[in-house]
Amino acid sequence: MSKLFKATLIILMVLIFTISLVLTKPALAANAANEEKEENVANEENVANVEPRGVSSIQSGRVYKIRNKDTGKFLNVNYGTDANGTNVNQFTEDGSIEQKWRAVQNSDGSWKLYAMCSSNGTNRVLDVYRRSDGNYGTGCNIDIWAPNDPEVQNWTLAYQSHSGAFLIWLASSDYRVLVASYGSGNGGGSGTTSTSEGNVFLHDAGYQANKHVYWEFIEVQ
Repeated sequence: MSKLFKATLIILMVLIFTISLVLTKPALAANAANEEKEENVANEENVANVEPRGVSSIQSGRVYKIRNKDTGKFLNVNYGTDANGTNVNQFTEDGSIEQKWRAVQNSDGSWKLYAMCSSNGTNRVLDVYRRSDGNYGTGCNIDIWAPNDPEVQNWTLAYQSHSGAFLIWLASSDYRVLVASYGSGNGGGSGTTSTSEGNVFLHDAGYQANKHVYWEFIEVQ
């Protein structure tokens, strides 16, 4: 085999290798980019799936979502209807305004919880629907109402470090009547009793199954 033939053969082999390398690099780069993209998407999904943590203190004027510690469902104004007597229930988080509340502290240290679906959190508040005789207590329903009855609209928000959540009870109540939800399902507009699935109502401090009384306040950014 002549030296010229050998040199030509070597040059051809080098050219073939170079061409194959050039063709392979974009594919390798594309694969690397796809793998990086998939990893970023997975990381974003993991971040999105992390449950937001509740706060341990409330700041007056801030807006919060209020999540039941046991059921994972949120304090919700039924269909966001801005009217006196609209039922308040628990419902799966949907990002709607009817699941947002503005906390405002009163001069005596108690709190009003303004429904953001009512004039952007400036009108109706979390309220206890009084019985026909005008009284209130265990089993009474929770709704929204114009802020005209502090006895059933002013609340104590008591953080419980052992649970990482709040108890919400009427500031006017000597026996700490709590806001509770029944069952683990979504509530509705017509189920307004203490055993209506997903309803929110007043409950005494004694433990009972299906009475979920711990609430996490999650600040809305």
